[in-house]
Amino acid sequence: MHPATYACSLLFAANSVAAPFDLFPDIHDVPAEYPTVSIALAASSDGDTIRLAPGAYHLNIIISGKGVRIQADGEVTIEANLDAPIFTIEGTWEDSMVTFDGINFDGSFAGDPQDVRAIKGTSAHIECVGCEFEDFAPGLGIDQSVRSGGAISVSGGSLSLFQCTFDDCEASGDGGALSASVASVAIDESAFWNCDSGDDGGAIKLYSCSTELSQTSLYSNDASDNGGHVFMMAGNLMVNRCAFMWGDAMEGGAAWSGGSDFFGDAEVTVTNSLFGGNEVSEGMADVWHHEDSIGPYTGSWKLCATSSCTGVSYPVFANSYVDNCLDCAADPNEDGVTDVLDLLEVLMHWGERDPFTDLNWDDTTDAGDLVELLDAWGGCEPFAFEVV
Repeated sequence: MHPATYACSLLFAANSVAAPFDLFPDIHDVPAEYPTVSIALAASSDGDTIRLAPGAYHLNIIISGKGVRIQADGEVTIEANLDAPIFTIEGTWEDSMVTFDGINFDGSFAGDPQDVRAIKGTSAHIECVGCEFEDFAPGLGIDQSVRSGGAISVSGGSLSLFQCTFDDCEASGDGGALSASVASVAIDESAFWNCDSGDDGGAIKLYSCSTELSQTSLYSNDASDNGGHVFMMAGNLMVNRCAFMWGDAMEGGAAWSGGSDFFGDAEVTVTNSLFGGNEVSEGMADVWHHEDSIGPYTGSWKLCATSSCTGVSYPVFANSYVDNCLDCAADPNEDGVTDVLDLLEVLMHWGERDPFTDLNWDDTTDAGDLVELLDAWGGCEPFAFEVV
């Protein structure tokens, strides 16, 4: 049986409406109780859950002033019905988070979309858990203005991403997958693959944000200008246990950070992260280009390069890094041998998205990685440094 398709053809502001037939007032099932997501949202109160049956949904929804959880009850795919963000979220507060749980967002749209994104938030608090974002590519506006944030664009408020994947997302402006301005951002156990920007930040653009980036893989992202994976202007950024691989930009093959006269310096801390295969067409920093007096300060970096590695620029003296490649392909604790300590590392991160213990690069630490580890046991198979 083919999954059902549910459509909502009008933008709908979600206001509270009573639903006397709802036996569980805090959970609203679509389509079992409510025929459309819009009607379920209108019937919801702050903190309620909208539960979606398996199927494909075509939506453009406005959520204003209240927090709800939109949860997939099985395989759920949501596409835009009109050339506008699928969800526009405005004016929620920190204790009233709008949460998306297990949703597959598909950017497919006929023609050349100008403003199709998964989520656009303004002064809102947004959380995505176990969501996938694929094939978003908002182009130029009617006035030929560029669009930043291919899949998600937020201004103000906060954004939390946990175990989310962004694949083949593109923006005509900054941030191929994500653009955030003056917001609090937390990204954990997530992945950004094959994203492109027409300006800065192949995957992520941060402007005056407070950001934590942990256990996240950034692979094969490209920026037309600066910051192959990440572009940051002002604010602070803490990076831990991340992999920045095969990024491409004019400057800062992996990342670019710098200060702003108005918002101040950019402060960056990088620990226990891997950089490899990042390239620049101009400038000096294959890895990280930084342009003011603060950071990036580091605990330990692993830098790998296909031919040459120029490391970090502006200022070099403020950085500390190890200029070598991984000695062993199956050596998560990086002690030069595959042994019981590496097994413990794999078990410690079992079921997680971890760039160091995901030995077969399938985005999860699981039985496949255990097989890779046991195959390399006791030896030291060289790291196959190839572009994927």
